[in-house]
Amino acid sequence: MEQKKFTVKFAETKEELDATFALRYKDMILEYNSESQNEQKRDRNIFDDIAKQIIVINNETNEVIGCYRLIDNAFFNKSISTFTCENEFNISKIKNSGHRICELSRAVIKNEYRTGVPLILLWKFIYDYAIKNSIRFLLGDASFFGIEPSKHIHSLSYLAHYHAIENEFEVTSLEVNPQIKLLKKEHINVDEVKSNLPPLIKAYLTFGSKFSKEYFIDRDFKSIDVFTLLDFENCNLKLLKKYLRVA
Repeated sequence: MEQKKFTVKFAETKEELDATFALRYKDMILEYNSESQNEQKRDRNIFDDIAKQIIVINNETNEVIGCYRLIDNAFFNKSISTFTCENEFNISKIKNSGHRICELSRAVIKNEYRTGVPLILLWKFIYDYAIKNSIRFLLGDASFFGIEPSKHIHSLSYLAHYHAIENEFEVTSLEVNPQIKLLKKEHINVDEVKSNLPPLIKAYLTFGSKFSKEYFIDRDFKSIDVFTLLDFENCNLKLLKKYLRVA
């Protein structure tokens, strides 16, 4: 997929993969937790062995400026048959549905390019992949900075009350003892919450995504995570197509 300034595609070469892992390390890992350093200065783990890396390239500089990691359950093998989000959430109801599933993770866009266009292009690429491969569910985690849930209590409560995943596919956190209880619906300042949500969560809401009622504290990454699910059979597909400018 090409656009005058950007090209979006799956990473194909060693150089493109290395640039992707370097971008993830610098603009994601260190941004959330500056103490999470390694000698290689690359973010890579076992799930990258089966994943495909979607990248955005600046056509003028040939630089990788954005990326998303995609894992299709069709990629599973004898060594890896779980999604990364299963380290934090129980998603058995979704996996047992028998539908084709893709997990999206490691979403990164360099700070100077966070104007919306690269993210829209990434999601348009993902949408095309999902439609061509009969994917029903796109899933993953979305993060809030820090490990103190109280700082995000209004946002967490808002997602749980207004945009929760239905019981049929309900997802639960592996967090044994959640630190705080969510606010009652009438105590949430909806307008204020909407304006302060992280950009990625705002985008997910635009697409019609739903969220787990429970959160997980990732102490290594230093973030508070919520599970997010886009169900192509139960989302505003018309609005999604309009946002992505597809027919």
